[in-house]
Amino acid sequence: MDNKANNIQELIKRVAKKYFFLYSAILIFLAFSLFWYSYSKTRKTIKNDKIIAQGNIKVIAWDLHDVLFYKKPPFLKELWGYEKKSKLFPNGKIVKLILKDFKRVITGKDRRLNSTLTIKKAIESKQQALADFLINHESNCKPKKDMFEVIKKLDAFGYKQYICSNISSYGLARLVEKYPDFFSYFAGTYTTLENNGLKPQKRFFKQFLETYTLDPKTILFIDDKKENCRGAEKLGMYTLCFKGEKKKDRQKSVRELYRILKINDNQNIIASSPVQQGIS
Repeated sequence: MDNKANNIQELIKRVAKKYFFLYSAILIFLAFSLFWYSYSKTRKTIKNDKIIAQGNIKVIAWDLHDVLFYKKPPFLKELWGYEKKSKLFPNGKIVKLILKDFKRVITGKDRRLNSTLTIKKAIESKQQALADFLINHESNCKPKKDMFEVIKKLDAFGYKQYICSNISSYGLARLVEKYPDFFSYFAGTYTTLENNGLKPQKRFFKQFLETYTLDPKTILFIDDKKENCRGAEKLGMYTLCFKGEKKKDRQKSVRELYRILKINDNQNIIASSPVQQGIS
């Protein structure tokens, strides 16, 4: 029995000795990875704080769907239900235009029809059923109650707020009509027009800045898509990639927003004026 125990101990010692360097390398690698993760996170936070401190944020430009409003229903699902009620796709030029637009998307070409132009073409082609469907699809969403409270809080702190969305001017008008109280807190609403492109195209953001005479270095642009944030950054705006589909993620994104703006989540609005927040 003692011999067996001794043999087992010897075997363990040999294995431990044989794989000592392998185990050590794994432990060093794990320790280094943990250190680098913590360092990178801290470095990113310091970098963001430095950038925002230099930027003096005065304006918040919000995306609409998946940020302030809930996600639109799936396009094909809504299309199927709408098709049952009316003949949605009669022969006409607009169908060809939409098919060409899909082709542009698939091939990755930048020259795309935006939603406003598509709806306008449908109306001009006397395909009102298609135009109505597209408008209804864009406006078939509700504002998030918790984000409405964020909007009101930022308004009380003196921040100017704008909508900056790819929604069509037709769809936006429908939403403004449905939720006037929500949109009353915005200094302006900017969306796709006939010739101003789409996010993340440079001309879209450039015309947004020109329309409202805004300095990009004073703007924090908030969107749920990284490519749109990168497009805004190219023109000098600060950005926050917002994750808001789930309430838990949305709360985390809002806390990050307050951290960037140096606002305490439970801070009394009356106790801290816009001047104290670096806003004139």
